[in-house]
Amino acid sequence: MPTFYPWFIYGVTTLQVIVALLMVAHAYTAGHMADLGIVSKTTLCTGDECPAGFNGLVNTAANRTDEFNWAYGPTASYLLQAGAKYSMCMRESTEVLLSASRERGQQCVFGISDDSDVGYRCDDSAPGNAGERGYACCKTGIASGIRAGMMSKSACEAELEAIGETFVLGDSWTEGQICSEGQDYIVIRPCCTSLDYACEIITEDECQFKSGRFHADKQLCSDTSCLSDGCGITPEEWDRLQTSGSFRNQPEKPNQWYRLFSALMIHGGVLQILLVALVQYYAGRAVETQAGFLRTMLIYLISGVGGYLISGIFSPNTVSVGANPAVRVPLVAAGGVVHVTTFTAPCMDTVVACGWQHWADMLACTRRYTGCWQ
Repeated sequence: MPTFYPWFIYGVTTLQVIVALLMVAHAYTAGHMADLGIVSKTTLCTGDECPAGFNGLVNTAANRTDEFNWAYGPTASYLLQAGAKYSMCMRESTEVLLSASRERGQQCVFGISDDSDVGYRCDDSAPGNAGERGYACCKTGIASGIRAGMMSKSACEAELEAIGETFVLGDSWTEGQICSEGQDYIVIRPCCTSLDYACEIITEDECQFKSGRFHADKQLCSDTSCLSDGCGITPEEWDRLQTSGSFRNQPEKPNQWYRLFSALMIHGGVLQILLVALVQYYAGRAVETQAGFLRTMLIYLISGVGGYLISGIFSPNTVSVGANPAVRVPLVAAGGVVHVTTFTAPCMDTVVACGWQHWADMLACTRRYTGCWQ
C-alpha cells in the first residue's frame, strides 16, 4: 500500500500554531488576555477604581464580570472578533429579536415623530400617568444644565434625590423631550456590556470599568445593536452586521457562515493549541500517510465544519474555537491504520473532546487527559 508525505497535517498545524501565538501575543500587549481560571466571576469595584455615575457621585455598587480562560489565552470577546464560531453572528435568533423588541418598548419616547433618529414612538394607549411615561431627558443642575441623559421618570427622581436636588416635573424631566446633542451635556449613553445584546445606559467611566463598548453617538439602547459591532472581525463598518431598516437595535439576517471555517484556524490559548497540535502530529499524520493529501483534507474539513454545525444547534450562545472537532474523525481512523505507542486511542479521543467544550467543562477534560499517559 503506498504511503504519502503528510503535507496537509504539517501545513495546517504550522499555520494554527503561528496564528495562536500571534493572537496570544497581540492580546497580551493590547490588554485582552483573560485571567487564568475555569469560570467567570462577578467583581465589585473597590476604592479609586469605582466609576462616577450619572449624578457625578461615585458608583460604589458598580460590578463587572471578569472572564477566565483555562487555556491561558484571550477573552471570549477577542476570540469572537477573531472569527470564533458564535451562532448569534451566523443566523437569526428569536432570543435576540425578542430582547430588541422589549428594549424598544421599554425605552420608547412619547410624542416624537415616527422618523425620529432618537428612540421609537410610544403607543399612545400605553399604561401610566399622562406626562410621566416612557423615557425622556433627565437633567441635573437645572440652573447650569450640567449633566443630562435619557431615562425614565422614576430613575431620574432617584438620581436627583441621591445628590439632594429637588425633582421638578417639567424641568428636571419632561415627557417626550429628547436631550439635545448641541446644548445638553449628555453623560450617559449606551454601553454594550456582553458578547451579544446586553446594553446599559451608563457613563463612559462605568462602561470602561465593565470593559464594555461605549456608543458616544447614541442616546438609547433601543437605537444600538450591540450584536452588530460585536460580530465584526475588523474595526471597519463594512465588516459589521447590518442593522434592520425598521429597527436600529436589531441586526438584519446575520449570515457570517465563514465562522465555521475560521474557527478551525484559531484557538483559545496556549494549552489548547498544544493539545490539538499533539493529536494532529500523531493521529493526523498517521492518517495522511495512508490516505493522502486530498482525502485527509476532506475528512478534516467535513468533520470540523460538521462538529461546529452541531455545536451551533445545541450550544448557540457559546463562543467556540479550535480544530478539535476536525481531528475527531482522523483520530478514530488512526486507530485502524497505525499503532500509536505514546497514547492509547481512548485517551487521544479524550484530548480532542476537551477542545470544543465551554470553558467551564475544561477541568474535567484536563483531569481525564492527565491520566492517559502510558
